[in-house]
Amino acid sequence: MGDMPPMTKISAIATRHDDARRSLYHISGSGIKNIVICGSFGFLDEKSIFKNLDKIKYKYRAFRIICAAEDSIGKIANKWARENDIEMIAERASWFRYGTAAKALRDEHILNYYSPVLVVCFSNLKEYPNLYGKAKRDGIDVLEFCMP
Repeated sequence: MGDMPPMTKISAIATRHDDARRSLYHISGSGIKNIVICGSFGFLDEKSIFKNLDKIKYKYRAFRIICAAEDSIGKIANKWARENDIEMIAERASWFRYGTAAKALRDEHILNYYSPVLVVCFSNLKEYPNLYGKAKRDGIDVLEFCMP
């Protein structure tokens, strides 16, 4: 090993993927669809969320849920994902690094990095999450569940 050229050692390190779940190849090339879950702060009807996620599971069969780690909807979706053996990825906003722009940057990252086939929005007719608006702007399919 001591007589190996330095390039071999570097290339071996560069091609190693310790976190395969986060590699770009795995996220976009695995054949599993990415579905983003978002919602407004006031929508906390767990039973309704579970029922609608069951319908999505029936339609898409195999998919991965992406959501914002800080959202209450994300926490409910995480509970449903654990019960249904669905992979869940929760993205955090870097508040310390980006300040008030952190949420918008996180939402852009979710849409650009994961390329979702569907954005599911649970809202209360008064407010819609930023992610919902960005998905509509980008032409991503949006499924909306409203609570009056």
